[in-house]
Amino acid sequence: MCHKERMKKQMALIAALITAPLLSANDLKLELIAPKQGFMIQKEHVAALKDLGQDQKALEVAMRSENADPKKIDELSAKIDKARTIQQGMDLTLRITNNGKKTAKLPYGADTSRNILTIEGDGAVVLPYRGMMTMEFRMPEPTEIKAGESKEWIIKNLSFGSRDMDRWYIAKPGTYRASCQILFSHEENNKDETPPQLRTETITFDVKMKE
Repeated sequence: MCHKERMKKQMALIAALITAPLLSANDLKLELIAPKQGFMIQKEHVAALKDLGQDQKALEVAMRSENADPKKIDELSAKIDKARTIQQGMDLTLRITNNGKKTAKLPYGADTSRNILTIEGDGAVVLPYRGMMTMEFRMPEPTEIKAGESKEWIIKNLSFGSRDMDRWYIAKPGTYRASCQILFSHEENNKDETPPQLRTETITFDVKMKE
């Protein structure tokens, strides 16, 4: 695939993400599932993530400033990069159920879809990916879900976004609310079969301190 064709596919994906209307059909149901027992958070993670939200906001302000201090930006970036290495082991499950009468073919994965995970709670902090990404347009194998059946995927470590490069962190115990959307790109050969968007209902999960 030449560079011009790759750029055309990427622009089509961006346009679809921006203009995607709400799903009105009921053939496909998207569910977000958390473990019934919730999650445990380690004390060292609470200490390491305590100022993560403030550091992230400070970095955003510093990067937008006309008189940005490179040293301050480097210091904040280093703290945030260190936090990225923390593996909290908090995984959610995403389930798509086909309630229709025919097999659903979805371009799920790679660059033809994007998960948008939202988490609300006092200790929820999101870190967007700010590094480099390769330019090639990645096409997945179509996901087929037969009528009356479901398929599940694991959202590892609360990762989401383009190629799952963005990530949520939980900085303290508490009760959290979460929801997820899948945004699909549309190509000429599947635009009549693929919904532009699927959305879950909001769920709650508890996070407790590990003894």
